[in-house]
Amino acid sequence: MDGAVWAAIGATAGAALTALGGYLGPVRAARTEARLQAAALRERREAGAVERLIAIRSAYRDWDIYLFQTAGSYGGRGQSPQTVMDRVSELRKAALEASDAAMRDGWWIGSEYVPFEAASAQVLRLAAGEVAAYPSHELDDVRQARSALNERILERMAGLTDEVTVLRGLRE
Repeated sequence: MDGAVWAAIGATAGAALTALGGYLGPVRAARTEARLQAAALRERREAGAVERLIAIRSAYRDWDIYLFQTAGSYGGRGQSPQTVMDRVSELRKAALEASDAAMRDGWWIGSEYVPFEAASAQVLRLAAGEVAAYPSHELDDVRQARSALNERILERMAGLTDEVTVLRGLRE
């Protein structure tokens, strides 16, 4: 009888361990899967945030380059005032859309566009022949605003990605 009791205890313990393993195995697999999905979602969000930062940098760079080229091309005389106004409107729209998109990530772009607006108005006046002077003060303000914005973008990117990658990209 002693053997029968031990056999029953062994069978019960074996069944309990099997049941426990049948329960804990899928729970553990589900936790692992949830962690992997969370990591993948985090990576997609970071990649999206980096893409939005790059879009901001590109939009403001394009606006900056256009203003300098237009002002430098014989006082903007190479383009009609309407052409300059249309292009500035496109560049403004792209910069504001990129800035608005970054707000999804909780990143606010403040008044960086203000010097661009002032310089755009001066370049348009130059193209229209209303002024003859190169708008060096306004364009210097644009470069300073863009430089400060680029610094903020790089700091934000370093917080989102591997800082070594961001710094390596700067050196190349």
